[in-house]
Amino acid sequence: MARRRLHATLLAGALVLAACGGDGTDDRFAITKIIKDGGRDPATICDHLSDPLRRRLGSVAVCRRAAKAAPATRRTVTIDRLTITGDRAAAAVTGGDGRTRITFVKDHGSWKVLSTR
Repeated sequence: MARRRLHATLLAGALVLAACGGDGTDDRFAITKIIKDGGRDPATICDHLSDPLRRRLGSVAVCRRAAKAAPATRRTVTIDRLTITGDRAAAAVTGGDGRTRITFVKDHGSWKVLSTR
């Protein structure tokens, strides 16, 4: 009886751990949150810039100023497609500015915006 209980406990623990990662759920959640938060407040995207994009823009401060200066558009965004392959991801997003493709790279465990088109 005790052996069965131990086996069931270990099996339940393994199932919980398997549910927490490995299937991309956490990655999908993280990327979706970056996109949705950026739809509500574009300046939040500036906190998730990859190093190459940050260098291309000049700095996070430049990004924030540009986000605040941009005309207000519809703040709702829809993620039409999200594909994650290893440490790269691409999202097709529709928002107030039309359709945009956002690419991401995973850097030290965090998703960063690599480019937008």
